[in-house]
Amino acid sequence: MRVLLITTPYRSKLYKGLVKQTPATMPFLGVAYLAAVLEKYKIPVNLLDAWGENLSFEEIKEEIQNFKPDIIGITCNAITFGISVELAKKIKFSFPDILIVFGGPYVSAIP
Repeated sequence: MRVLLITTPYRSKLYKGLVKQTPATMPFLGVAYLAAVLEKYKIPVNLLDAWGENLSFEEIKEEIQNFKPDIIGITCNAITFGISVELAKKIKFSFPDILIVFGGPYVSAIP
């Protein structure tokens, strides 16, 4: 099993710049904790910081093609929820066999 963890872009080429980007001042520690636990149990994991790198869908898609994950975890908050849903739809359309799961403060607080 291979796992790709993605932090959703805040403003991105993916969402046509409708939300202004603010620099991330803190890393997404929850995602980093998940990656550390997966590594501890020898599960191949990659962390894709689409927020910090302001990646387009094509750039995210290229990473998915290169890493070939079985599961993709997408973290989001209230601001990025809509973008996260759009990202998940695009990923599922391009890679229908990959399981996609959501996590983060927004989906944890408002299931």
